[in-house]
Amino acid sequence: MPARAVKALLAERLQEAIKTAFGLDDRTAFVAAYFQQPPPPHEGDLSLPCFGLSKILKKSPAEIATQLARALPVEMPLTKVQAVGPYINITLNNTWTVKAAFSEVELPARTLD
Repeated sequence: MPARAVKALLAERLQEAIKTAFGLDDRTAFVAAYFQQPPPPHEGDLSLPCFGLSKILKKSPAEIATQLARALPVEMPLTKVQAVGPYINITLNNTWTVKAAFSEVELPARTLD
């Protein structure tokens, strides 16, 4: 599964969490654009800063992160969802991540000489 597809899958799940937690309609494009690596020293594979949603919802980014982390189901390919201050940190399943990465790579053909 290409990285773009992974982000799209996570964006869809976050959209559902946003709808569940806050009653907002389609914000998938908004969410997908803001995935980033978690800032050190936090752990996780992807992070979503909640500053943009804070402006829309008129709530603190930390409060939004906490509510979204509770609303986002931890199911494959996710192994952990954690609110850390104004960020939601997401950890992906290692086996799933490796399989997804290798599905993108074309290995050169090897010949037996």
